[in-house]
Amino acid sequence: MSLNVGPSPRLYRPGASALLQSATPDNPYKNHPVVSGCVASKGSRVWMVSPRRLQIESEINPHMKLANRVDPRQALKEWWSLRELYQQLGCDVNWFVPQPGVPDQVFTANAGVIYVDKSGEKALIPSTFWHPERQKEVPHIIAQAKALGLKVSLDAYDPKLKHEGVAELMPYVDSKGENYLLGTHGFRTDPDAHRQIAEHLGMRDRLILLKLVDPLGYHGDVCCFPIGKGMVAYYPDAFDRDSQDKLKELVPNLFAVSQADYRLFVCNGVAVDKNVVVSALSRDSTFETFLEKHGYAARQTYLGQSLKSGGSARCQTLFC
Repeated sequence: MSLNVGPSPRLYRPGASALLQSATPDNPYKNHPVVSGCVASKGSRVWMVSPRRLQIESEINPHMKLANRVDPRQALKEWWSLRELYQQLGCDVNWFVPQPGVPDQVFTANAGVIYVDKSGEKALIPSTFWHPERQKEVPHIIAQAKALGLKVSLDAYDPKLKHEGVAELMPYVDSKGENYLLGTHGFRTDPDAHRQIAEHLGMRDRLILLKLVDPLGYHGDVCCFPIGKGMVAYYPDAFDRDSQDKLKELVPNLFAVSQADYRLFVCNGVAVDKNVVVSALSRDSTFETFLEKHGYAARQTYLGQSLKSGGSARCQTLFC
């Protein structure tokens, strides 16, 4: 099997920060085979795409409304603040100029699953995407992956099984240091795709399938946030009862975010060392207190324009 590759992308590497000496040695997820989750550390490489072409041209999730237009200048300003925050936290930000005709390409977390293969190299399993509007991104995703020096693996790629990357297949490490995969499904991803990828990674027995039931939580990464060892934030009503029970059994420090925080995409955050990057917290939020109890600090950078398309910080971030 072969896939079409898009035109050579324009890649920008702003230059290594003075903080980029080495990855933080106590990163709790450093030994997980999937490197593209939402937990990273100083020295981690980030794959981003500028929102210069971000616009709502279709309504493929409940947050997207054609009448609610994106302000391109404001979107770029907000994205630039997120990019600069990652650099301040010591991440190696690599970003691309977006291609025409794929306005949602800014949401790189949907690009696929990046893992360390048996040879020790990083490889991407590309997403297949549920909606035709986003399937057009795949050639550009592959071109960008190659520009970043990633291998493209088709061993677990099946276009008949819809899958949307680490937005739905999230690495999790429990309090004992055991590696798991949290595989969400219900709206855009086939659970058999999770099984196929987990089998390829040798983690079939560590795959925890979780069913989504709230259309606003169309992807797992907008309602489930693995933050650290044995530590997950989630919005319970986004999952069916069986999935809620699975999380309660698996995760000792399981935090239920409020509906207000859920609507602000708090679960679509990113943890870099002890910093948790989110767009905003609600007025009565207790999430920050939960973080502080476990030694974390919330870092807010408002992303109102991308929220119009149903994505916040994590949607625009792919660690690679």
